[in-house]
Amino acid sequence: MESMQEYMVTYPSDGSKDFVIVGMVFSSNKQVSPDQEHLACFVAGSLAMGSKYLDRPQDMVMAKKIAQGCYMTYHFSETGLGPEAVKFDTEPGSDGKLFEVNKDTFYSRGLSRSEYILRPETVESLWILYRLTGDRKYPEQAWEILFAFCPPPPPPLW
Repeated sequence: MESMQEYMVTYPSDGSKDFVIVGMVFSSNKQVSPDQEHLACFVAGSLAMGSKYLDRPQDMVMAKKIAQGCYMTYHFSETGLGPEAVKFDTEPGSDGKLFEVNKDTFYSRGLSRSEYILRPETVESLWILYRLTGDRKYPEQAWEILFAFCPPPPPPLW
């Protein structure tokens, strides 16, 4: 876990330490790219469980930051659905949808509801974090994600 946190975790360029993404490592040259596949969002839940059951409190801190980065890709997307891949944008003007997050820019290609393939990693990590911390923000974030592709019914009229 120490190596992952040292070499793969990518912080936003504005210096924020509130959220991160887990970068991709190229095997050919060992360079880390500020790209993250949605599948990497499972890491937040795994770190949270390891923190709890292996008594590694530093891993819970990182789990929360990774989960926050994954949640933000949903929250700030046009449809409310998370992209299959995300990147901290280092070159403004790249093709695709750009949106700002705390003065940072993520890049994601446009995503319609019909293209979303029901990736569970972010919601699962939010659920694990809620169960381990009791922090109500995690189920609230998970509901926001659910309602992006399945709006809640209107309240009863009575």
